Amino acid sequence: MSDISIAPAWRLNDETIERAAIEFWTRLNILPPGTAPAARAKELVAIARQSSEVAGVATASIEALPTLRSRLAMVRCAVAPPYRKSRLASELIAGSQPILERWSLDNPSALLQGIGIVLEADLGDKARQPVWPRTGLTLIGYTPQGKQIRVAWFRHARVD
Repeated sequence: MSDISIAPAWRLNDETIERAAIEFWTRLNILPPGTAPAARAKELVAIARQSSEVAGVATASIEALPTLRSRLAMVRCAVAPPYRKSRLASELIAGSQPILERWSLDNPSALLQGIGIVLEADLGDKARQPVWPRTGLTLIGYTPQGKQIRVAWFRHARVD
């Protein structure tokens, strides 16, 4: 991991970063059907590179979670196959938290209270831990498809 750099991308509207992410998704053919690559590129939070090669990206959409009465940045990670056993997804999520928290503080009208993920990958025993110490992501429930939903609140978060 020491030779991989993670750079912020949230709301930068950097065409070079967005183009690199689109090329990454296209090369791996990993965007869900019907997802517009240019629209997803506008949701970039962070990009991981090894030299000039994109190793992974984190994106987020701000969504209201009615059961929590809060708005969260729902973070998604995509990691290239050679890097999937390297903990890069965890590093992308951990790196995305302060980027999104800073943006939330700078944009209080967005009412962004934290981050959330829907766990897509099989993480074995790690998935059995209710709280992940590195990120604070806490298990709060499951999707109808049985996937874990985890959230981590920002320090400034307040709920009704």
